[in-house]
Amino acid sequence: MFKINFTLSGGFPGFFKRIEIDGRILIYRIRNSSYKFELKDENIMFLKSFIEDRLKYIRGEYRPVKGTDFLKYRLSIELNGRNYTVSWVDEWALNKSLPKEILEIENLFKKLLEIYEVKSSYNRVAYIEKNNLVLEIYVRKLGEKIFLAALIENLGEDIKYISPTPCHPDILIKIDEERIFYPGYTDTPCIQVLEERVLRRGEQKITLAIWTPQKTGIYEIEASFPFHGEKLIKIEQKIKSD
Repeated sequence: MFKINFTLSGGFPGFFKRIEIDGRILIYRIRNSSYKFELKDENIMFLKSFIEDRLKYIRGEYRPVKGTDFLKYRLSIELNGRNYTVSWVDEWALNKSLPKEILEIENLFKKLLEIYEVKSSYNRVAYIEKNNLVLEIYVRKLGEKIFLAALIENLGEDIKYISPTPCHPDILIKIDEERIFYPGYTDTPCIQVLEERVLRRGEQKITLAIWTPQKTGIYEIEASFPFHGEKLIKIEQKIKSD
């Protein structure tokens, strides 16, 4: 039996997101809404391995000692017939550092929340499966801005790739000659170090971008992985800006 319940709350009144996994079923909850998805065997194997490797280093509760607007995290797991629970808050609200294993788990579930928020609220406009990789493009229009998301999923063996860091995300998104903005990444030049990254079997990664079209028309959007170097997979799709 494999069950997960991860809750992210706090920060400001009413903020609440949750991921529940029971076997192959994942439920994403946000406020009063819920969305149901089915996981692949590879996804489950990745999550079990990632969490099991880190559980032995973390236990119990990490309580805040300062501040009020921190985020709260709670993870409950049923794995191999045993139950585990750990809860913590943003590291700045503690008087000590969190174990790196907790920070790695926190980062994993924040990415999962991003992925399933996109899957539940954006429109998928393109999909391709090639060489055991799945690449998807999602779009959401809000006012003058168009929010873009590219999702890569690995169904084969682990893939190692090189990317300049900290400047570049994992997936390259291009729209003709238009300028797009990657939230969390800077447009200004920075000192780049080539970093080896890994996309593990069953792992999903997401890249978000924001685009403000200069005029109404038909544009070609392209997503490719990885961001830097030889492309392992690429997809193109025409979209209309209203």
